Amino acid sequence: MKPGIYLTCDDHGFVWRHWTARLPEHLVESHIRNGSNENARLFDVVRLLRLWVKHIFTAGAGLLRVRSDGNFAIAVVSRDGTLILLDAGSGSVKRLAERPIYTTEYIGLRSALASHVPCSAFTVDEPGVVLTEEFVHGTIYETLGASDKRAMTRVLLQNFSRLVADQGVWHSVETLGRVRAAFAGRDLPETLRMESWFARTLERSKRWPLVPAHGDLHSANIIVRESVPVLIDLAGIDKPLGLCLSMRPFWYDAITVIVSPAVADLFQDFLEGHFDDEFTSLYVRAGCDFDPGEVIDTLRTWVLLRAFEKQEQLGPEADDRLVQMALRLWDDISARLFDFSFRQWDGTVRSINNQRTG
Repeated sequence: MKPGIYLTCDDHGFVWRHWTARLPEHLVESHIRNGSNENARLFDVVRLLRLWVKHIFTAGAGLLRVRSDGNFAIAVVSRDGTLILLDAGSGSVKRLAERPIYTTEYIGLRSALASHVPCSAFTVDEPGVVLTEEFVHGTIYETLGASDKRAMTRVLLQNFSRLVADQGVWHSVETLGRVRAAFAGRDLPETLRMESWFARTLERSKRWPLVPAHGDLHSANIIVRESVPVLIDLAGIDKPLGLCLSMRPFWYDAITVIVSPAVADLFQDFLEGHFDDEFTSLYVRAGCDFDPGEVIDTLRTWVLLRAFEKQEQLGPEADDRLVQMALRLWDDISARLFDFSFRQWDGTVRSINNQRTG
C-alpha cells in the first residue's frame, strides 16, 4: 500500500481504498451536526493527521465520514510502511509494522514515561509488530484558550519534574558530544556557532540526566481529557524506535512543547517567566539549578539535537541537509525572540537581536 489515507468503502469495512482526490458524494455524510460526539472524534483524527488533510476534506464545510455499520474507520500507511488503523468508534488505534519495532526496550521506555506522564494506554502483540493503543477522546491542546493552555502546561511541567526525579539516569554529555561531532566544521550562523557557547553547554550536560522522552511532543500530540494532558502518538507515524520515543536530556519534551509554532502565545509566556517556578522545580528534581540566563543556550542545544536526530532518521543521504534543518528550526525561534518583548537575560537576548539586525 502506498503512503496516504485509506477509508473503508463497503458496509463491512473489508475493503480499503486509497483516496488522493475528492471523495464521491455517496461516501460523504451530508448531515453531520456540529458538536456531535462522532463529529468531534473524527475531527480529532483529521487534526492529528494534518499532513494528509487534503485527502479527506471536500471543498464544502462538512467533515467526511464513511458509512460502515454506523462507525467510521481510517487507515494511514506511513513512509516506513507501518499501517495505522484508526477506529474512534471502538476506541482503538492499531499499528502494524513491517518489522518488530515494538520491542522490550520500547515497552520499558513507554511504561517508564507513562509512570508519571499520562499517555494513551497500549498493548503489544507478539512478535512486536502489532501495537494497539487507546484512542484518546478529548480536546486538542493547541485549541485551548490561553488560560487553560497555560494551566495544562503547568501540569505537564509538574509531571516532567516527577519523571526526572524517578526515572532520570546517567547524564547527557555523551549524547551532546555526538551532536558536536556531527556539526564540527559546518558553516553555522554566528548565533549557532558552537565555538562561542557549546563548551559551557557540554560542561552543564554532565549534570543533566536523561529521561524517557516522547521526542515529537508538538501541540497536536497532547489531548486534554478531563483536565489531564495525555500524550499520544508515542510510536511516531514514520519514525523508528530511537528517533521518537527515546532517552533524551530531561528538558527535551518540555522545550518541544514550548517552542511548538502552533502555540506561539505559550512561547511568549515562557520567555516572560510565567513558567519559571515549574522550570525551577524541573531542574531541582534533575539535580541542577535553573538559571534563566541559560535559556537561550538550551534553545540552541534543542535546535542542534533535533536537527541531528532528523538527519539520523533520514540516513546518510541527508547529511548535507543537516545545517539547513538546524537553520529552519532556529530561524523560527529567533524570529519570535526578535518579535517578542520580554526580560533581558544577562544581555544574551539583546545580543542575539543585534546579530539578527546587524
